Amino acid sequence: EWIADTSRFAYDALTCNRLGTPSVKKGKITADTGWKDALETIRTHAATPKAAMLVGPLMAESDLAAAASLMQVLGSPTIAALPDHLPANLPASATPNLVELEKAKAILLIGTNPREEAPLLNLRLRKASLKNKAQIFNLGTPADLTYPAEQLGNAPATLTKLPKPTQDALKGEGSHILIGYGALTRKDAPAMLEAAQALAKKTGAKLSILHPTTGYLSALHLGIHTAESSKILAQAQKGILTHLFIYGDPTSLTSAMLAKVAPTTQIIYLGTHKTPLATAATICLPTAAYTEKSATYRNVEGTLQTTQQATLPPHNAREDKDIFAKLAEILTSAPLPAFTPTPQAAPKKSATEVNTKAPLTPYLTAPLYLANPFLQQSPTMHKIVQDTEGQGA
Repeated sequence: EWIADTSRFAYDALTCNRLGTPSVKKGKITADTGWKDALETIRTHAATPKAAMLVGPLMAESDLAAAASLMQVLGSPTIAALPDHLPANLPASATPNLVELEKAKAILLIGTNPREEAPLLNLRLRKASLKNKAQIFNLGTPADLTYPAEQLGNAPATLTKLPKPTQDALKGEGSHILIGYGALTRKDAPAMLEAAQALAKKTGAKLSILHPTTGYLSALHLGIHTAESSKILAQAQKGILTHLFIYGDPTSLTSAMLAKVAPTTQIIYLGTHKTPLATAATICLPTAAYTEKSATYRNVEGTLQTTQQATLPPHNAREDKDIFAKLAEILTSAPLPAFTPTPQAAPKKSATEVNTKAPLTPYLTAPLYLANPFLQQSPTMHKIVQDTEGQGA
């Protein structure tokens, strides 16, 4: 297995509901236009741009670097490419190794459901359980993981007071702790991370972070963790920003939130599909899907991989990096420079404590087959969800 069902059967989203031509909204009327007119509308909106950017979860690392470079040259390096509350010092290198997991003797899952968040990694855990007789423990919402797992409940306090048999099982070589975004996007996320690190140090287990999308992992590798989306949105709603760039579809952002943005803030949506966020934007700039450009992505292990363009973007859509280069040219009269990564914050002790009253909850709340913006554009994925719900699944 090298690809999950959601990737194998969601290809129809590549041709459904696509953005193919730039558009500009004037009043309540949105009309298609050319690139020259759309870019000129952006340029003339403010003499001195004060911009910020909200980024979706599925961006290529090469495109994300271009987006961040644009924000740097605008003098407004305010970009949110990660979920709110994620610890600023989250180690980008702490990624799981699939071969090691398959040979593991004990695994503790914290705030993650790998069956839904990383199906191919979950297959390795199943092999570890069935072939290697690995002991697997689940601290979080109980779930059918397809293999036996001892449920430790969903109380965060358990992380600091694990039962002795569980601690003993995690001691020594071949033991792993996998912590997910169900634990790392809480308000007490820094404390949750510290508790997991302390447990790993005490037991000798390897601590790895399971990212639900590799776009988040790319943001960490690039050092893009300069702002929280809620703070950027608050600035836009107060009219502090002249331009608000929406790149892709950020998970927590809704069209209702954008409706509250001040009229003096121009909303520019860059993406592949006619989503509610695109409809709410002032200007839409159509980008290329993953099959329509050569780009780099991180896999679940953190390895950088290169994809090759298979087809052209539809109609007048352009590749992402070319759009960012053009935006830099018209807004700064200068070419887009190479991105300069921001050094990651040095680890420091959290000022927060684990909130023992708030139970661990799943990070993914949407149905598995509609778990990200691309899947939500696939008729096949919607049919699967309708069929499974009809069967009471």
